[in-house]
Amino acid sequence: MEKVRLAILGTGSRGTYLGTTYAAHPQAEVVAMCDIADNYAANAAAQLKEKTGQEAKVFTSYEDMVKNSVYDAILIACDPDIQVDYAVEEMNRGIH
Repeated sequence: MEKVRLAILGTGSRGTYLGTTYAAHPQAEVVAMCDIADNYAANAAAQLKEKTGQEAKVFTSYEDMVKNSVYDAILIACDPDIQVDYAVEEMNRGIH
């Protein structure tokens, strides 16, 4: 079975923790991390690499992440007031 490619949207403490946790699964790979605060996404990607050896692309724009990465599923860990908009857009794109 191929690995599930996962994108993380929102890389504060919750998104970073869940991303590294999912990446530890043998059938999962975190391929993209995005946060409007560029240091958050970069720090999360560094922690991911340190803990799992996986390298994720870093984005500060959701639109750039969608355009420049390929993923099968997304973990939406950004502010709750905007999660629904992102979730609906991703479902319309066929992403889980």
